[in-house]
Amino acid sequence: MKYPFVSVVVGIRNEEKFIEECIESLLNLDYPRDSYEIIIVDGMSTDKTRDIVQKYPVKLLLNEQRMLLRQETLVWRMLGENLSRLLTETVRSIISG
Repeated sequence: MKYPFVSVVVGIRNEEKFIEECIESLLNLDYPRDSYEIIIVDGMSTDKTRDIVQKYPVKLLLNEQRMLLRQETLVWRMLGENLSRLLTETVRSIISG
């Protein structure tokens, strides 16, 4: 089965306490790794968030204007460890139509 390519975009700012767990869960999705990319959009964090993100095979973009991306951060905090399962189920439902 051919999987569509998916971009997972996560908006963050000063998330050093949570970003590592978030990225780890996204890297461990039940979805072919070559069929998705992870893009982290940082709102100019002043903590160690960017240093942590740079340790992983993800794209890091800087949101220098600090335009708000509240939904992504809210979803992560609400779902925590269940995020990976939710994303996998969502992608599967998109594929199956």
